Amino acid sequence: MSFCLAKTQSVSGSDVVSVSPTGHLEATDYVGQASRRYQCSETSLLCEPNTITGFRAIGRRVDRRPIQCSVSFSFLGMDLVLSIIILLLIPVALGIYGRMFWRVYANHTGKVFVGAYSLLDGLLAGGLILIVVTQLFANVDSTRVSLPANVDTRSLLLSALYFWGLILGTILLSLRLRGFRLSTVFGMDQLPLRKSILWGISLLVCALPLILAASYLASYFLHSDPTTDSQEIIQVFERSGSIGQRLPIILLAVAIAPIAEELAFRGYLYGVMRRYFGALPALVFTAVLFAIIHLNVPTLFPLFILSCLFTVSYEATGSLLVPMTMHALFNTLNLIAIAFQTK
Repeated sequence: MSFCLAKTQSVSGSDVVSVSPTGHLEATDYVGQASRRYQCSETSLLCEPNTITGFRAIGRRVDRRPIQCSVSFSFLGMDLVLSIIILLLIPVALGIYGRMFWRVYANHTGKVFVGAYSLLDGLLAGGLILIVVTQLFANVDSTRVSLPANVDTRSLLLSALYFWGLILGTILLSLRLRGFRLSTVFGMDQLPLRKSILWGISLLVCALPLILAASYLASYFLHSDPTTDSQEIIQVFERSGSIGQRLPIILLAVAIAPIAEELAFRGYLYGVMRRYFGALPALVFTAVLFAIIHLNVPTLFPLFILSCLFTVSYEATGSLLVPMTMHALFNTLNLIAIAFQTK
């Protein structure tokens, strides 16, 4: 997902940072220096590709420092009883997903349709990977800066729609022009809508103990604090004082991110790689890519596990609506937990 986050401010009547109609961030010096333009960074929300670009006016110069984002696993504030329950459910979850994994990747009974993909899709998938890798290199040496006090969340929403519209619009239009039904390519006609949603809810409930365990292990071994190492977009949500400010973030989390990111990673990238490299390499590669694009070390392992569980669920059911539902519900639970914590 692509967000443009700018803090418009003026220092001694010189530098002003603003968002241009094309989605660029423009810094203008009114003392006579030339205007400078910077490209926004790609980001994602909650369990998705994440970097919000921070801009800070210093004297007559704009300091461009990307703010690193990470997944916020808000469930770690559980009490002891709930922790014990989760611990007891981990073997059950391992059994369910272990059996699904074995059937899909050992017995080769996966249901993901890959017959629509050709060398053209290999090129498009390569372009998608290139965008992600380019963003990684652009931000890997960046330093963290403090989160701006005021963030226009509506700009975040519009930027995400613009970014994913360009990326997914190109991919989906290419498939349609070649005569493929999108519902067939992504398995959305494999199951009725109601059944897909029920599968998604059930599989996420089974997955939660594994996700929470992975997040706990990462926090324990890396000595990280989930309350301070959460992604900046979550901090924006926490600091938002009105429903008008929070609503765009809610829409991003429970609607746009699950649909766009599942189409891009599980639906398209995984499908293309599965056709040309096999199911297991495609599973590992997309999970690793999905984790590292967040540029946050404490969440690498939890995001890797989360991505794998989404993909196994997709293969087991054949419908992309299932991981979309899981993704949306997971983000919703995170936002609910955060909302209660901030009260």
